[in-house]
Amino acid sequence: MARRHAHLVLTDNDPADGSTLASADLPATATAVSGLLYWLVVPPSALEPLGMTSQVAGLVAPTSNMPTSAQLTAASDAVGPDATVVIEQGDVSARSGFTLLLLVVAAVVAGIVTTGIAVALAAADSVPDLATLSAVGAPPRIRRRFAAGQAGVIATLGGWLGAITGLALGWALVTLNASNTLDFSWQVVMPWWTFAATLIAVPLAAMALGWMTTRSRLPMVRRLAS
Repeated sequence: MARRHAHLVLTDNDPADGSTLASADLPATATAVSGLLYWLVVPPSALEPLGMTSQVAGLVAPTSNMPTSAQLTAASDAVGPDATVVIEQGDVSARSGFTLLLLVVAAVVAGIVTTGIAVALAAADSVPDLATLSAVGAPPRIRRRFAAGQAGVIATLGGWLGAITGLALGWALVTLNASNTLDFSWQVVMPWWTFAATLIAVPLAAMALGWMTTRSRLPMVRRLAS
């Protein structure tokens, strides 16, 4: 922290007027903080040089435990009808583990469905080549291996590209919000286990589905002589 003086100027709120109501040079402390909630915090001792007064707008007090409904009602009755008692309960918007699990399941299902469509289209184009492999003595399970490999490549590429794109978009949104609100306490928090489960579960599930839904018997296809 650096000790210095600040020149404070109190002006009229009317943009057309813009007249200076009061000004003063006061001791100030510049503090580097990760988040910015207020532009300026003025102590009561700095109000008199500016010709200002203060009044109590609220009180903040710690609690040893979470108050019960009866205690909250008693506190509200004690402060009267002109005040409100608010209990800070933490980040109630944080996603629970169950919600993250649902997101993982949804990602796996979406990945399997899209991969299945791509593998089915690729398999239709590969029928002549697979038939040729069968004719030269390829084992019956080669078709399943081929389908599982296609599913794994497609799901892996799609999953990693989607993950990188999502991370880039999330970082951009957090950075933009921090810049717009001047609150640099915003951070990109990685749900590592969800991220890893999605990248691993989608390719494995797609490969397993491709293996189980592909017939081992290779069709025989007649090719016309060129």
